[in-house]
Formats: sequence, structure tokens, C-alpha cells
Amino acid sequence: MDVSNQCRLVWNGDGGFEVTDGGNQHTIDLNNMRCTCREWELTGIPCSHAICAMHHDSKDPQTYISNWYTKLIYDAR
Repeated sequence: MDVSNQCRLVWNGDGGFEVTDGGNQHTIDLNNMRCTCREWELTGIPCSHAICAMHHDSKDPQTYISNWYTKLIYDAR
């Protein structure tokens, strides 16, 4: 979450954002839970770029964490 404060954000449509992090630029699609850095897709946990976009839209990043990290799934193991 701290890294997301250092990102610059530009809205590019319904649920879409362009985020600049240092010298890198990433495209975020909140509707499909994707970022071009692919960290979100690989881990199931929103990356700093996606969190920056979520804060802009006043959305809670914890609601975008994969269900595999929920207590219900953990207890079922």
C-alpha cells in the first residue's frame, strides 16, 4: 500500500487506468482484476498499481484479494 502512494494515475475508461511507477507504466483493468505487471494475476493479491487505482475509485483493496486467501478456504484444508 505504501508503494501505491508513489504511483501516478490516469483514468482511461470504465474500470481502466494507466499507472506510472518510476519509469514503468502499467495498464490496470479493475473489472477483470488485471494489471500488465501480472503480479495480481500470479499471486491473487492486488499489486501496488491496482491499489493506486482502487484508492482513486474509493474501493477497498481487500475485496479484490483472491478467495484462496479467505479464512473459509484456509480452514477447509
